[in-house]
Amino acid sequence: MVVVGAVVLPHGTMTLDPSKPGLPDGAESLHRMSLKACQEMSKLKPTLIVLSTPHGLCLKGRFAVYLNDKALGNAEWNGEWKEFSVNPSLASGTASKLVEHWNKSGVPSEGIIAFSNTEAPLRWGEVVPLWFLEKGGCTAPVVIVTQPSAPAGSSSIERAKFASTDEFQRRQLLAGWELRTFLEKEATDERVVIAISGDLAHTHDHSCTDPLYIPDPRWGLDSASPAARLFDQAVADWARTLKARFLLEDARAAVSEALVCGYSGFVMLHGLMCGSSQEPDLSLWTSNVLECCAPTYFGMIAATFSTDLS
Repeated sequence: MVVVGAVVLPHGTMTLDPSKPGLPDGAESLHRMSLKACQEMSKLKPTLIVLSTPHGLCLKGRFAVYLNDKALGNAEWNGEWKEFSVNPSLASGTASKLVEHWNKSGVPSEGIIAFSNTEAPLRWGEVVPLWFLEKGGCTAPVVIVTQPSAPAGSSSIERAKFASTDEFQRRQLLAGWELRTFLEKEATDERVVIAISGDLAHTHDHSCTDPLYIPDPRWGLDSASPAARLFDQAVADWARTLKARFLLEDARAAVSEALVCGYSGFVMLHGLMCGSSQEPDLSLWTSNVLECCAPTYFGMIAATFSTDLS
């Protein structure tokens, strides 16, 4: 198999600097485990990374694939973490072919060229996982894919509601399966790692008062929901066992109340691992959850997936 592994990484900026004063409990462990996950991916000797992000340059109802040759950005959040930056090379030729394949296969997608083919802009949703990958030894060229916004709009609430629909699940599973089909056809000489940038529920109860780590009031995330724990547990159970029911039933039932940015990437990854079946082949895929916790209002997870052919 061309795909030798996959990694799910957080993009909360609090995970970047374990020495930062006043970090919420759990942030330091997420830093260590995210770095360890990327070191595990580095051992697979990837020659190509496909990064899925929910927060990049986004199109309504269509996957956006970056066609620039380079990208550049830092992890700035509330005026902090500007010193964490990345400048990855992008596999623009492979990206262009992916757009063509996806569209022919019924997966709606468009290529994006930013700023006359200078560096494509990156922010925390891409920078945080790419920074961990680079620090872990994964420096291969990258294909960056931004998950579509919901048909009704791009807010967290609208995305979460759409994520519970049959239409969403069909599209995401197909995108994953066709991504694997494309890579096995067009990237036969590559060793590919799939990186999913995605956090968990954004409605956890918390006692944090530091403005760096609490939601902006304009986001409408001012109330906790019991669905948050249910969603995060379901995703962790899926990542440990690769059983579809945890992701496609239990997590789906909670996603609209939990308010999640990473679910689209998780379902796409499941589709890639499953192929044309309902469950991943457990004789082929193994997985490991290194950390899963909610330091403040949102949960984060670091998990690895690899094949016996890696």
